[in-house]
Amino acid sequence: MKIYTIGDSHSDFSFRNIIEDRHNIAPMTMHKVRRDKINFYDIFKSRNVDISYNSFVIFCFGEIDIRCHIFNQIQLNDLTEDEIINSLIIDYVNHIKSQKIFFEKIGILSITPPSKKNRNIENINFPFLGLDEDRSRYTIKANSILKELCKENDINFIDIYQYYADENGMLINHMSDGSVHIGNTVYVKNELKKHI
Repeated sequence: MKIYTIGDSHSDFSFRNIIEDRHNIAPMTMHKVRRDKINFYDIFKSRNVDISYNSFVIFCFGEIDIRCHIFNQIQLNDLTEDEIINSLIIDYVNHIKSQKIFFEKIGILSITPPSKKNRNIENINFPFLGLDEDRSRYTIKANSILKELCKENDINFIDIYQYYADENGMLINHMSDGSVHIGNTVYVKNELKKHI
């Protein structure tokens, strides 16, 4: 069974030197995946990837939602963070579950710990919104829901969060690429072995 990753830039960085077929489909949020009902099989085919049903596809989204989408939605919609996060994760997992018709085995990568705002150059399209503490809390809540829904829906949950979070729930700098991505992938490799 061949393994593929697909998602935002974390689908590439988190699996370097582990999986050959990594597909970064640009900065994309969980919100966009659920809203637009992204058909990932069509994306693979548009990239001339000869993917078969007998494949293990790992979906990697969420860091951008944590960085700016959730805080923004709270401000715009006058909803609580729990309401925003619950709706986002439930709809996202339901859509990922629909991809089971294309792939024999699917997985979801946990959301990586957020990076500290003062450690990064600001991306004007995807700025760091809210305090570091807010984004740490969003990540913990989102991963908790992801873990439970993956269990309920027979989706492999590749849970790497604990290996890369410091005592405040932020990305450990020496385990990162110096920005928002994982740099040292040893724990990703170890966790993935449990699902193969």
